[in-house]
Amino acid sequence: MKATELRIGNLVFVDAKEGIYDYVNSIYEGYDNCYHIAFKQNRVILKDSNVVPIELSEAFFPSFGFIENPMGVFVLGKIDLERISESQGFGVAINENPIDVEIKYVHQLQNIYHELTKKELLFIESIIYANKK
Repeated sequence: MKATELRIGNLVFVDAKEGIYDYVNSIYEGYDNCYHIAFKQNRVILKDSNVVPIELSEAFFPSFGFIENPMGVFVLGKIDLERISESQGFGVAINENPIDVEIKYVHQLQNIYHELTKKELLFIESIIYANKK
């Protein structure tokens, strides 16, 4: 991943093989001219190239507060998410008007939500950690 894709508070894999998630706490450029990312809970610092995005799936939506409507669209306020296809990710609409963006990863959802609402997309820890088991 590139550090420019991330914001403080984004949820990413610290260790994808072990399934360990954490929140970005800080991003800075090191003496080695590489970006480094520090995390809130795991007390590790990784080069941005070692950070792995979390693939977005419907299983995460309840933890972000999205509710599935009868047509299979996930809704939170004015934001709608709908799977485009298994390979393409999710499409986004505002007040049922599609916008030209495709979301494949959790951090992308967090970032687009912030861009559209100027609010942080908060989630319930217990649901997130239950999904990784």
